[in-house]
Parts: sequence; C-alpha cells; structure tokens
Amino acid sequence: KVLELAKEYLAVEERPVSVEESKSAKEAFITSTTKQILPVSAIDDTVFPQNKITCELLRRFREMCKQELPV
Repeated sequence: KVLELAKEYLAVEERPVSVEESKSAKEAFITSTTKQILPVSAIDDTVFPQNKITCELLRRFREMCKQELPV
C-alpha cells in the first residue's frame, strides 16, 4: 500500500540501493509493518532537512488505515 501511494508522487523502483546512492536522494524513508512510514533524517553525514513527500505519504497512509479499520 505504501508503494502504491508513493507512485502518486514519484517514480518507484524496488531494488537494492547502495549507501552512496542513497546519500544522493532528496528524501528518504523506511517502511515496515510496525513503523508504517518513517522519515530518514540522515545517512552518515548526509542530512535530509525536509521530508515533505514522506510526511504527506505518512498522512495519507494513516488516513487510509483509519478508513479500513472496522468500527
């Protein structure tokens, strides 16, 4: 579900990524069942100061989860 949402904002690829390639990203996040979507603020000395897309993905994902929960 996270990747489907992400496709609305950016090109999505599932593949291995090196640390060096990751450092050239404008934003980064990790996703898992327990963490949902978690912005990455830094990799080594490389800082990602803004996570606008990541925060929007998290907001939309939480909205979607609320709608799917039985009442």
